[in-house]
Amino acid sequence: MSCLGCTTIQIRPSSNIEITTKNLEVKQSLSQILAAPKFQNWLQQLDTSILDIDHIRIDHVKWFCNPANPDPAKLGFLYLEVIAKEKHTNKRLPGIVFLRGNAVAVLISVNVGSEEYIIFTEQIRVPVGHKIIEIPAGMMDDSSNFAGVAMKEISEETGLKAPHVNDLKLLGKIIPSAGGCDEEISLFFWKTSVSMEKKDEILSKIHGNSEENESIKILFIPKMNAHSYLLQTGDVKGISAWMYALHKGYI
Repeated sequence: MSCLGCTTIQIRPSSNIEITTKNLEVKQSLSQILAAPKFQNWLQQLDTSILDIDHIRIDHVKWFCNPANPDPAKLGFLYLEVIAKEKHTNKRLPGIVFLRGNAVAVLISVNVGSEEYIIFTEQIRVPVGHKIIEIPAGMMDDSSNFAGVAMKEISEETGLKAPHVNDLKLLGKIIPSAGGCDEEISLFFWKTSVSMEKKDEILSKIHGNSEENESIKILFIPKMNAHSYLLQTGDVKGISAWMYALHKGYI
């Protein structure tokens, strides 16, 4: 290694990339970061046929576990910069990355008697500083089982019984903020039905994963009003899921 806190990794047979850092916490957990599936998956997406990468500098790390004993499978977020040029033009490229990993979101249609509703969640989202209304969503874990994570999020966030994997319909994928974040969201659609009593029970409770300090309120919006309601929320994953579902004839 050429410096303290530096190492070189191979992402393809002919592509070696130097990883550097000046952050003590990153230095201490660098081997776990490099082994993390989330980081490895991101590395494999780097197109070295068009990117001339000098090095990658990792500035900050957030673990979803005890940082004193980091588990590669529990890597939360990385803040890093890719120092790179475009091979064709030799021009420096903006390379700041908030590495978050993949996520899932589910557009849920629920029949209650003769009425059809779309499920929304309402919760405080600190990054934007206020409550947000959106469709149920969550980050991927290290299993890379998109449908499994979707079912888990449905159960935790809505109080509905998780569907069988075959009942989930994959709509498509979106990359909502490619200029600064690697996140790719897999969108699903699920249609189900509940009794009026179950609807009232869901509406009367606060939902979410208590270990993650989630406090989620559920909204049942009539399907006829859901499209205009989605546009008001500004929820890009919800709007995208609706357009996918409409195109596929699910709604």
